[in-house]
Amino acid sequence: MCIRDRSTWTGQVTDVPLDYFVVNLSHGSPIDKQGHNILQYFDFPRENRRVPIKKEDIKAYFQKHDKKESKSYLNFHLLVALTEPLSRAALHNLISAAIDNKPVPSDAITMLNGYLSHQLKVSI
Repeated sequence: MCIRDRSTWTGQVTDVPLDYFVVNLSHGSPIDKQGHNILQYFDFPRENRRVPIKKEDIKAYFQKHDKKESKSYLNFHLLVALTEPLSRAALHNLISAAIDNKPVPSDAITMLNGYLSHQLKVSI
């Protein structure tokens, strides 16, 4: 909406183009001391309201990347997906370890393995 004559403006905007809400997440991500983006991998699927992230997406990601290597967790979209299977404390410890390039906490690996190996049983 473009208002050319300010004298007719009522002070309310009812139409806002959606382009104002488009944000590139990589431009707002923290940068470490060497000047590199701390997010390392960008090959995990993006979450979408129509097509949710599934366990198979997480399994496929960890077939390409080592689950025990902390750098593997430096992916924003993966971290969003891991909010379901991991507790808040385990996720916090995992992110801290990944940023500091420390070993992945065993509780996070245990929770993740349990989540990925859990099969739903359907009874007829």
